[in-house]
Amino acid sequence: MISEFLLQTIDDVKVTEEAIWKEVVWSLYWLRLGVWPDRGSDNVLYTTGEDFIRRLTPLADGYFGELFVEAADLDWNWKKFKMANPQASHSCSSCRANNTTHQWTDVRGDATWIDTIHTNASYRLHHPNLHRLFRHLPGFGITNYIPDTLHCKCLGSDQSFLASVMRYLTHHTGGPSTPDQKLTLLLTEMKVEYKRMKTTTRYNRITHNMIHPPSKQLPQLKGKAAEIKDLVPVVAVILRRRMDPNNEQERDMVDGLDASARIDQTLKEYKSYYRFPPDVAERFRQDCFQFAQCQNALIHHYHPDVPLFNVTPKTHYVLHLGLIAKYINPGLGSCWAGEDLMRVARKLWQASCIGNVSGPQVQFKSMDKYMFAMSFEMRAV
Repeated sequence: MISEFLLQTIDDVKVTEEAIWKEVVWSLYWLRLGVWPDRGSDNVLYTTGEDFIRRLTPLADGYFGELFVEAADLDWNWKKFKMANPQASHSCSSCRANNTTHQWTDVRGDATWIDTIHTNASYRLHHPNLHRLFRHLPGFGITNYIPDTLHCKCLGSDQSFLASVMRYLTHHTGGPSTPDQKLTLLLTEMKVEYKRMKTTTRYNRITHNMIHPPSKQLPQLKGKAAEIKDLVPVVAVILRRRMDPNNEQERDMVDGLDASARIDQTLKEYKSYYRFPPDVAERFRQDCFQFAQCQNALIHHYHPDVPLFNVTPKTHYVLHLGLIAKYINPGLGSCWAGEDLMRVARKLWQASCIGNVSGPQVQFKSMDKYMFAMSFEMRAV
């Protein structure tokens, strides 16, 4: 992706982000047609030179490329693509959900906002100030947008749901132990379950303030998406071992955790599919709605008196993931690769800081290392 900080100097000419997107969209347009362009990004026809000779001839032996998924986190989409503001309590880029007539907090299978899900045409009608990518690339629009599973679920709903379950186990269950003692015991049980389940990505940085925040703040985990994802089945096992089958809220917690774990398992099992089999898509939709419905039931039970469980627009986006599974694999919109890239980039930057180098030199040095490594990768292919 092109960062807002990307500002290059070529022959002393500033190339702004808008100019870069102009070139990108122009390139994607002709890639879609599969022929060499007959004009430049300025829409001026070629009249001489090699570009004129190659114009409208096959670009790649008859092959073409179609941009069919837009994947980015909610904050990027808001700032760069002029989509809904993720900080607004009624925001949704994919439909016209609001706080009144089509409540975004409605998690029923027949919620009224489902009938307002945008087509490309309706989105243009309601959002005339579209980004260049959605204006100038034929056939591409909001229907190509897939909410990011990493940020909407793992770093969204799961963060809050898991932390609230853990706070419940340390603050709202019986026994003579203090909440801190119960938290220590819970972390010990987690380690045992990690080992038994042979979990490779373990959450080892849970702090006191995540589960026991000050005042009446809602608990929320902080960490990497992979750590949170793999923690869900672990906490589910611990809660099921301790639960009272007659306690309705505890049943909702277990059912919510189980549905969340099944969502992740389906995305993992069918990650190579462009589209889920029909029965898998229907099961995935049911799991997404069950997860949200369990969360909603717990919120209504505990709020506003008890600081447990929370709902944000990210939960609403999880429901959209369930709905689009009928047509395309929701995992295609995930930004997991970005999390992996950050880990690689961090090591490169650390290695590039050795010696007496300035900030800009670190950037150039790290990118040199990255391109050098990529050259070996491409040669191997």
